[in-house]
Amino acid sequence: MRHRLFSHRLFSQIRFSQGTFRRMRVVFPLFSALGLALCLFLGLGGHAVATTDTAGANSAAVTESDPEEIKVKGWVVSAPQGSDHLGEWRLRDSKAKEWRVLVTANTKIRPPVPLVGQWAEVEGTTSGDGSIVAAKVRSDEFRANQVIVRLDGSISITELADNYDLDVVERVLESANIFLLAGSDTGASEQAIVNRLKRDEHVVWAELNYVAGVPVADPYQIWKWGGVDPDGFVNQSAYTQIELPPVQHFYRGHDVIVAILDTGVSLDHPQLAGHLVPGIDLVDDDGDPSEALSGAALGHGTHVAGVIAHIAPNSAILPMRVLDGDGRGELFVLAYAIEWAVQQGADVINLSLGTPYDSEVLRAAVDSAVDRGVVVVAAAGNENGGIAQYPAAYANVLAVTAVDAENRKADFANYSEWVDIAAPGVGITSTIVGPEGNGFASWSGTSMATSFVSGVAALNRSLYPHLTAEEIYDRMIHNSLDLNALNPDYQRQIGGLVSALRTLGEPIPFYLPMLVR
Repeated sequence: MRHRLFSHRLFSQIRFSQGTFRRMRVVFPLFSALGLALCLFLGLGGHAVATTDTAGANSAAVTESDPEEIKVKGWVVSAPQGSDHLGEWRLRDSKAKEWRVLVTANTKIRPPVPLVGQWAEVEGTTSGDGSIVAAKVRSDEFRANQVIVRLDGSISITELADNYDLDVVERVLESANIFLLAGSDTGASEQAIVNRLKRDEHVVWAELNYVAGVPVADPYQIWKWGGVDPDGFVNQSAYTQIELPPVQHFYRGHDVIVAILDTGVSLDHPQLAGHLVPGIDLVDDDGDPSEALSGAALGHGTHVAGVIAHIAPNSAILPMRVLDGDGRGELFVLAYAIEWAVQQGADVINLSLGTPYDSEVLRAAVDSAVDRGVVVVAAAGNENGGIAQYPAAYANVLAVTAVDAENRKADFANYSEWVDIAAPGVGITSTIVGPEGNGFASWSGTSMATSFVSGVAALNRSLYPHLTAEEIYDRMIHNSLDLNALNPDYQRQIGGLVSALRTLGEPIPFYLPMLVR
């Protein structure tokens, strides 16, 4: 267990037009009082893979005499081992479709070269066998031509941008001197720009505008429709597994706001009626945080919301759409969303998402939230490994992994000393919205486990409103159920099982005096 100082990858591109940024320029200053910056990789707790942005007909219908230009975003399944990277690549998009991509000597590969397990964007033309002959290949782990920079205050952002032939896209947090800059598509690579900025004496730090999203894993898994009957949702054994029934009639989460930063939430789901407060959509830049009714991550945010609403039914859920229908979003948008949630009075922030990139702007947003007493809960990821995922791996975030119904580590769940606590995450039934409309579905992932921990955190925050975030973490970790005996291969790498009963304490019944004549 790591020492505390007070703690599914998938998605499609979020596009912010210049008009959107101009509108957001009005919004950002409202929250600059936090004095720190923000910026997803965000990972959903359910498994998913990649996004496709295609132009033209289905490649299977294209002939050699009728090639079409095409653009595909997807998860790199395989790639050549040679240093020149020439040969056959395979990408899997957000609809689980695999694409065969031929990289030739004429292909422009923009550094850094995408690795297996990362997202990539390919532009090229279709061939008769349905494959793509690539003209361009670039990593889609960060936004094209964009960098984020923090200045020391001794130079204006306009002057710095002019010095490097960059444009100021947005003042991410002007009071903290953090800005989003853009270069030319034909200019230096994003990493080259970052490296140059880091050498500037006026720059505190510079980084790519990373993409975050829901946790992914291979094989790709998605939810299973369960109909409209709520019985399997309200009576599932996972609630007993975390020892909720003995306390659920006494501790309800009064006066607590739980912000869900995700793909949005179905605002008209009957099971969520009375639980939601007005939220925001930072993907389409409007006030409607509803789920987009398409994409591989459809229903993810709604699924997370259902579990939290059941565990802490008197809490208010603040829905925030920061990921698109495929579960992808930008780190600087995620960081801004964390600040916005704090400004709305959020007591708990649920982040069923993640990124393998340690982002300065994301770290600043999390630090600011925790310093204000907000409990931040994040998914550890679904790669069945120990590579750090952020923000879960930050010491001031509660990092959640998943166990099955027998309290054994889920086969997809990440594990490491930076993981703090575990919760049920296999075959979880909760609210969903999909092609069939509103209903219920089963889904697996560390995202689902995270929602259980956020629900219990809401109960703790309601019962102990004056505790710091660190003290809430300590209560939950130290009162968790030991999992070592059932998981001998993961000693001190998955934490204990979250327990509502042990964390909150045995309820004291209240009896009215009986009047005897």
